[in-house]
Amino acid sequence: ALYAFKTRANWIRIPSIMYAAHACTQMVPILGSVWFDEAVPQGKRTLLASIYLPYFAIPFWLLVHMYRNPVPFPLAIKNE
Repeated sequence: ALYAFKTRANWIRIPSIMYAAHACTQMVPILGSVWFDEAVPQGKRTLLASIYLPYFAIPFWLLVHMYRNPVPFPLAIKNE
């Protein structure tokens, strides 16, 4: 995957959508348990949510970006 992003390969779109959807759906119950589980102390909820939130936000951004762009890495147009 790193190779595809480094070389700007468009074939990474579908695997990225699959990964991002999986990561986001896994983080929803984790973040839900952090916020709503009474076993988590009130003072730790914000700390735990701030630690776990990037694991939802970055894949969500990747999902939106790859879903909205059929060609995620368009060729650069040279102005002559």
